[in-house]
This record gives sequence, structure tokens and C-alpha cells, in this order.
Amino acid sequence: MLTSDALLGSTTLGVDFNTLKNDISHSIFINGSGTAYAEEKINESTAAAILTWVDGFYTLFGALEDTPDMLDKYVEIFLKNLTEYAGISRYSEKGKVKVYLSVDNTMLSRALRDTWATAVKDKTLVRRAREVARTRDAMQSALSGVVYSEWTNKVEAWLANSAEIEALCAKIDAADPFTFELNATVKKLTGKLLYLDLTHRSGEDATAFSIDLSAKDHLELSFLVEGVKHSLSVAVEKDSWRTFTADYTYHRALGDAAPKTVSGRFDLLKKEDTYTLTLGKNGAVKTVSGRFSCENDAFVFAIDSVKSGDASVDFKFSLSMKEKAEMAPAPHYVNLVTVTEQRIAPVAERAKAAKATFLEAVELDAFTTEGIFAYLIAPLSFES
Repeated sequence: MLTSDALLGSTTLGVDFNTLKNDISHSIFINGSGTAYAEEKINESTAAAILTWVDGFYTLFGALEDTPDMLDKYVEIFLKNLTEYAGISRYSEKGKVKVYLSVDNTMLSRALRDTWATAVKDKTLVRRAREVARTRDAMQSALSGVVYSEWTNKVEAWLANSAEIEALCAKIDAADPFTFELNATVKKLTGKLLYLDLTHRSGEDATAFSIDLSAKDHLELSFLVEGVKHSLSVAVEKDSWRTFTADYTYHRALGDAAPKTVSGRFDLLKKEDTYTLTLGKNGAVKTVSGRFSCENDAFVFAIDSVKSGDASVDFKFSLSMKEKAEMAPAPHYVNLVTVTEQRIAPVAERAKAAKATFLEAVELDAFTTEGIFAYLIAPLSFES
């Protein structure tokens, strides 16, 4: 279901996947319906395409459950292979282990070859790769209307022989000389990461990432990309089974341009699945509160309240998805597929007006952290 006072007024729109195939054949949106809302690309095969996407989404979502563990395993294998070729130093000091690693083109390609040789023999990894590839192809086929097999072909080519990995390694060897440096500090007794710095240099270009966890309940992150440095500082005030609270400051430095800073606080009540986020800039404070929950078979994200200072902003949004859930019966929601022209007309007009307001309010760079905030929560634009 989709609910938004700003976009839809009091209307809640939903789709019943159980009846979608039958519903869409009589919809005002189907090509040839003769209504103002008819879409050329919507036909009786659209229902099958949508259902394929829904099934594919949950297949990919379910695949994420153990993917992090699998990735951790192969990161460890890759790093182990890499240390056999790379320039590395390691020493202990005051209960800490400090590691320095330097890698160039040749070292990297050798480690990749060795890691590939291990990966293609792992039946669990191979099965997962094929499953994800088939799902992605099925979703793309449903979207385009033609049989799509690019992902499956890529995976099979990757598994069949070393040609793909050799081609990649050849590009790495032939690329402009580069160096990749790693500095890390680990607590000797527990193995806990305290500091990590990664830097990639090629000619005069540099890309860097660092994370500092040395202070208790404090996190420092920084990125250097294309000459722009982004820094995020997070101070955790409380982290329990019920509550998570943290203060943060985001800073962006862009060459000679004026830096930008946003600071605020994030509160999450884990038991109630509710959150509050404040954003402060140039003395202005914005507050967003709502609900968030993410499980294997369900997802909920909602913005229930937005304030600029003490003034409320007319913006609410709710998105929920649940596998195999039954849609609530009317009048709690309007089935979008079977809606009438008379019923959708005022909603469509309101949505158009809200969209225009949204686009006008979004003036920040979408490819910055601050810009991402703006696109997610348009009324919070500090430069509107």
C-alpha cells in the first residue's frame, strides 16, 4: 500500500497481486481502454511482468540473508592471497597491531586470479550466483518484453573458464600504474579494528577512505572522491536492545567553494520501530520522525511528521511491503488497478501539484550526502 497526504490526500492506494491478472484487463490504464489514463505500454501481459518483479524482489531480498557472510569469507581469501604478493609490514605497539600494505597493478591481478580459482570450486557460491543471475534476467525480461539472458551468460562465462578473469587481469596490468595503500590498526587482544585508511593513487588523482573507531562510542568517516572531501562524525550516546541514540555532523569541503556542514541527532526506538532525525544548518533546524522496520519478509518506511523549527510541514509518506500479505479490504485502500476515472482524477491533480512542489524544492546536488537527504525528504531543503 502507498499512503501520502502530500501526494494523495486522504487516499491510500494498493494493488492486490492475487487478482492483478484479472483486474488489469479492465483497468483504465490498459492500452485501448479509451480513457485519459490509458498507457500504450500497459497490456494484459503487464500483470505477469509485475508479478515476476515482485517474486524477483523477494528472491534477491532473501539472498541477502547470508550474502554478507559469504562476502566476508572471500574478502578474507582475497586478502590472504594479496599478502603473499604485496609489500606488507606488521608490528605491535602498546597492545595494538599496526599493518601497512602496498599493492600495485601486478600484485592485484595475481591475487584476483588465485581468488577466482578458489571461488569457482565453491558449490554454494556457484549456486547463489546462478540463482541471482536467473532472477535478474527474469526481471529484465518482464520489463522489456523480450527474453533477457545477459546476467546468466556473464555468470556462466565467469564459471566456465579463466577467460573472463584473465581479461580483467590483463586490463589491470595494462592500466596506468597505480598504488593502493592500506594502513590499519587493530587491538591485539580482541582483534577489534581501531583505524583503517585506504588510498588509491594513479598519477595526480587520489581516492581515499578512512574510518576511525579508536574512541569509545565514536565513529569518524571520511571520503575523498574527485577532489571533494566528505566527513561524517557520529557520537553514540546510547545503544541498547531498546534504544539507539547518536549525534552526527556531516561536512563537505569542495576546493575553494564554501564548505557545507549539517549536524543533528538520530534516535531509534528499536522495540517500537520508530525514529526521529534532526538536521541543523545555519541555525535552521528540521525534524523528521516516523517508522522504520526491515525484516526478511517485510519492509516498512514511513515519514509521519516533518517540522521546520516549530512549524509543521505538510508532508507524510508511508511505504510497506510484506511477502504473501493479504491486502486490506476496501474502503481502507483504493485498488489502483480497478480505480475509476472519477475517483483518480482529483488524486492525479494533487499528485501533479505535489510533484511540481517537490522538484522546485530540490535544489541540492543529488550526488552528495546532503543531496540524498533532500531527495528523500524534499520539504527539508535548506536552500529552498
